[in-house]
Amino acid sequence: MLRSIVIVIIFALAVGYITVLNPGSIIFKWSPAKEAEMPLMFLLYITFVLGVIVSLIAFVTRDTVKAYRDYSKKKAEEKKRKSEELYNEGVEEILKGDYRMAESKLKVALEKNPENIKVYFRLADIREKQNKKKDAVDILLKARSMWKDDLDLSFRLAEFYEKLKEYNNAIEILKKMLVLDEGNLKVLRMLRDLLWKDGKFESAYRVQKNIVKITRKSPGYYKERELMGQFKYGYATEILAQKDYDKAIRKLGDVIKQAPDFVPAYVTLGEIHLNNKNNPDKAGENWEDAYKRLGHPVFLIKLEEMYLRLEKPSEILDVYNRLVSSNSEDPILRFFFGKLCLRLEMLDAAMDHLSILESRGVLSSYLHLLMAEAEARKGDYYNSVKEFRKATDIVSRIVIPYICSSCGAESKEWNAYCKSCGSMNTLYIDIGFDKSTKSSETEII
Repeated sequence: MLRSIVIVIIFALAVGYITVLNPGSIIFKWSPAKEAEMPLMFLLYITFVLGVIVSLIAFVTRDTVKAYRDYSKKKAEEKKRKSEELYNEGVEEILKGDYRMAESKLKVALEKNPENIKVYFRLADIREKQNKKKDAVDILLKARSMWKDDLDLSFRLAEFYEKLKEYNNAIEILKKMLVLDEGNLKVLRMLRDLLWKDGKFESAYRVQKNIVKITRKSPGYYKERELMGQFKYGYATEILAQKDYDKAIRKLGDVIKQAPDFVPAYVTLGEIHLNNKNNPDKAGENWEDAYKRLGHPVFLIKLEEMYLRLEKPSEILDVYNRLVSSNSEDPILRFFFGKLCLRLEMLDAAMDHLSILESRGVLSSYLHLLMAEAEARKGDYYNSVKEFRKATDIVSRIVIPYICSSCGAESKEWNAYCKSCGSMNTLYIDIGFDKSTKSSETEII
């Protein structure tokens, strides 16, 4: 700047010197009616000075604006730096469990930098830990008004709606996210699961088909392909609810072809033949064949319930005899056959089947409980007490529960899914057989 001023002064002196050496003048018109005579070099000198003044004003203005911008930028950066420091301190307070102090620091951080989106996430986390999920949603909605296209923010909001069981709101957000990124697997999987929870089974199935298509050349393809059976099963139950039994049967047949070890499909297929098509023979054939394939006790229980309700005990006895003749080493089959015989007061036959299991070294509290009951009904209370003593780990329960292989929850009735954790196709029966014998835990993955 100083150098520029020195140059201007030198140039001005040079122009003045030349003016002295050139005293000539010209007529200068101010307007059509006014004119004046002035030295030529004086006119040039005045013009030059005015130009210099304008240039100096421009230079000063430019430097002033630049200095102001630099100052504003520095101040803004300082605010962001301070905001980030307060944010980190707030996160530390969250980890310590001091949510009041954490919230105080985070709010100041937001005042210093309203564009710090991370602060909104942490404030929402605090509300969640305080069990104020609705307030957390309000915080995220405020943030979303500024960052409409931020996928992480939208996804977090959808998660909170899910926790509040406001599935429709969550589904709507996820659908809008897919408009921006239609191949986002994380969003697609969450949408699929929410549709399933909301009972929109056909829609969940359609989303899963899209996921399978997207993952076709990825390592996760086969896992997604296996899940198709579960979602197609849900679609089939939706059709069943609409009383389109023939279509439901076809869809369940597709599920079995696609996922041959999917137990709920076989159970529901038999129930349709029994309850809706009034064809117990077809239901019995379906469940008997399913047990041969999968060895799951639920099919034996279903067969027993059906034939005894129809007052056809000989039919279920025939089923057991056929199954035992084809696989006499199956401890589950022997156990339930003995249990059925006890129920039908065929005490000697019951003891024969149960004793075979005991002679093979099967260790099961339920086995000894049944043997104790059989001995008591025969009037042999001495041996009955002995068997009850062997069953010391039984805690006053006779009904053999189903157990979820996913969460361990127990259920007295079989369901396609666990009512505790929602996992599909995970219920099995644990009779407590020793691991040295054939396992009684029939898990279908």
